[in-house]
Amino acid sequence: MRDIFTYVCIATAGLLIQLFIGMLASQMDTAPHFSVTAIKHVSASWLSVKFGVGAVPDPNTATFSDSEILRAEAAKPGPGAQAQSSSLSSRPQQSGQADGGKADTLASVIQAPAIQQTIQPDELRRRAPALSATSREMRCGTPLPPESFVETRHGAAAVAIFARSRYRGTAEAQFEWTYEVDFENIGRLPVQLLTRYWVMTDDKGGSLVVKGPGAGGQVPVIPPGERWSYSSSTAISSERGSMHGSFQFETTADGESEREGETTLPPFAFSAHVGRLALSPSGREENVPCPNEAESIGRLPPTSVSNANRILVGTLVEYRPELSVPDASKYAFSYTITVQNARPAPVVFVSRVIKIVDERGHMATDEAVGLGSVEGKATAVQLDSGVSLRIQGTFHVGTQKGNLFGYLGARPDAGGQEATETVNIGRTGLSPDGSAVPFYDWNVFSK
Repeated sequence: MRDIFTYVCIATAGLLIQLFIGMLASQMDTAPHFSVTAIKHVSASWLSVKFGVGAVPDPNTATFSDSEILRAEAAKPGPGAQAQSSSLSSRPQQSGQADGGKADTLASVIQAPAIQQTIQPDELRRRAPALSATSREMRCGTPLPPESFVETRHGAAAVAIFARSRYRGTAEAQFEWTYEVDFENIGRLPVQLLTRYWVMTDDKGGSLVVKGPGAGGQVPVIPPGERWSYSSSTAISSERGSMHGSFQFETTADGESEREGETTLPPFAFSAHVGRLALSPSGREENVPCPNEAESIGRLPPTSVSNANRILVGTLVEYRPELSVPDASKYAFSYTITVQNARPAPVVFVSRVIKIVDERGHMATDEAVGLGSVEGKATAVQLDSGVSLRIQGTFHVGTQKGNLFGYLGARPDAGGQEATETVNIGRTGLSPDGSAVPFYDWNVFSK
């Protein structure tokens, strides 16, 4: 009897394993997957890593072809410097370099990640005083001019921000504006602009959220009494609307010498508001609705930004309908990850991990040493102070919505023995219409 019981148990276990494998195989075709073509030059002012779309042997693993790493460029403006654009294609001015360096193995990078202590930009915004609809920053329910001026004070640090919009015209069924932002350090400590946050609202109350590192491709240090400005552009679907936002700053090392009595003030971070201003075709005051930002609390927009001790990572995800096949449950998205080194010294990136989770909990992971392989060899990439780079890719998921996240492994220099830092790629939402989505957990049984 004991032998019969043992046989029945073994046979049952075998059947369960076969059923599980069958379920897994049936899900493989619609699991998120990456495919890689090459590392290509997309914009003359950015080092770019380009991934493509296609079938791969393992839908949970990326494969890399031979490619080349191109030179990155950067701008380190002095006080009063003016940027031409805050778009990802803006042209910085000072050359950086790509360094093959001393490559590390991915396994050693993943085993010993450092812990980030930096307060993240989204958390800084949440800690700032809440704004009421009738506050001078928001001015809801009243005619809104195409300009705003707000001062933000945080202890010994203070910043005044003036913003103005100008109508530019229409393009591809969109209404476009340029805008200029002027910053003045009215405090006692030098501050460095690290990240930006914008909310563009149309005349129906629909909003577009934009997050990213720096402004105009730069992370300027603004000494007390000095000013810095940049210009950019935006587009919405209606002929009038509004925009508002904030910038996140940190006091710099120079501020450590500031003393109050016998106490040295360490560097600290804060968020500074940009008052709401009209996007007006006539340049006059407009009655436009305020955004309902409460609707997006706890949800993920298609953009994110993170800060790892002044290594800044911004992510933007866009739906690609021309590459999608909805009838086959294949939805294509492209991503752009912008990395900016706001530290005073170079940083070497030794690993990259990108993860996609769809609505069902299916997850795909794309891992690489450095930023990928070059002629079959692992390559670490050096990013000098003030330099930016782009990582671009395309992938398919089996559902319309999901999340993208991951991390980069970084070290202070290529030949040193310092521990690898984990630089997070902020969790970002995926949706065809660009709306915010929930946080999706990985379901281990659907992998």
